[in-house]
Amino acid sequence: MMDAFERFGLLINDRVARTPIAIASMAGIVDSTYALKLASHAGLAFIGGYSIDEPSMNAAKAIAADGDRKEFLYEDPVEELKMQLAMLEGSTLIPGINLRGTTPEAFAAIAETLGDSVVYEIDAHCRQPAMVTAGCGEYYLKNQRILTAIVRALKAKGVTVSVKIRAGVADDDRILARNLWAAGADILHIDLMDFGSAKLRQIRNSVPLLIIANNGINTFDRMREMLSHGADMVSLARKADERTLS
Repeated sequence: MMDAFERFGLLINDRVARTPIAIASMAGIVDSTYALKLASHAGLAFIGGYSIDEPSMNAAKAIAADGDRKEFLYEDPVEELKMQLAMLEGSTLIPGINLRGTTPEAFAAIAETLGDSVVYEIDAHCRQPAMVTAGCGEYYLKNQRILTAIVRALKAKGVTVSVKIRAGVADDDRILARNLWAAGADILHIDLMDFGSAKLRQIRNSVPLLIIANNGINTFDRMREMLSHGADMVSLARKADERTLS
């Protein structure tokens, strides 16, 4: 792992990331079993998204009932997350959990129970109408006071905080990034959509946070472009197959 640190210089949650590649969450798909299959090609894995309170769990059930998307469904999010994280113990992957909730208290309660061995990622990214209506996902990008309150609630528990956002939804992504930095966020995970490296550079110039670039990064040249424009890591979701990652 010291060789990996000398090569990439990535220390996340007091652990060395073996590569600058992360596995991004996909609800209903990316759990610990999925992540472990790709462990030799990634340094960080965000499992989830996992709903952690009644409104978000009800939204997940509504999405699943529509039949268009998969969701992780369970009655007790704490027990589910404990089981998933236990599976990742001993892995070279740095574990992260992508969480959907509606209040700072919901996130703080999870962190209080699970402790500081995992990166907590606030899902401010999901655009499914049921989630947004419930007060999750992209809702936070238009209601940033709640989002920063969640960051502060998690940081009060002494944990590492990532925020996954979708570029172009907030009025100004640079102001959003600075607000998240001021609130205590450690990592900014950015779905760049169709904005590309110019948007990434704008955000990089705004904050000193660790930045993970996401969306459409499925070739070595594309990854190199992201790293050269300010990303510390890149993440893959749908194209996170072994051939692409290697």
